[in-house]
Formats: sequence, C-alpha cells, structure tokens
Amino acid sequence: MREDEGEEEINYHAEYVDLNYHAEYVDLMRRHKYFMMYDYSSQSEHELSVKKDEILTLLDSAHQEWWYMANSDGKKGYVPSNYVANAN
Repeated sequence: MREDEGEEEINYHAEYVDLNYHAEYVDLMRRHKYFMMYDYSSQSEHELSVKKDEILTLLDSAHQEWWYMANSDGKKGYVPSNYVANAN
C-alpha cells in the first residue's frame, strides 16, 4: 500500500465521524422545535416578535415563563413559554 492511500483512508474516516456528529446535532435540534400558537409582539429589545404558526428553536428554557428561542432567520429573543407548543 502506498503511503498516500493510508492518508485517504484516514481522511475518509474523519469525514465519516463528522457526518455522524452532524446527524446527531440535527436530530437534537429537531427535538427542540416549537411552533407559536399566537402572535406575539416584543415589548423590549430582549424579546422576539413572532407570528402564529412560526417554527422556533428552543435555546434555553431555564426561566419557566420566558423561553429564549431562535426563528428561522437566526433572530433570537425571549417569548412567553405559554405561547408555544412542541412541533414534534
């Protein structure tokens, strides 16, 4: 076996590992998808304005009444937790 053939095998394995990690990450994020049951207009710069049926990704639920979420455009902010429902 040539030396560069062994390197190709190692690189292929590294790409395989990265793809597995990516698949697990996508699956994790899919489990944290929620949809808005109502429109919400932000009241401060820390909140996120959203429309009914908009899909959001949960980033932090440490506060029971306000969840930190991201929309599909990548904007982030807090929304009332009682305005969202699990999309799964």
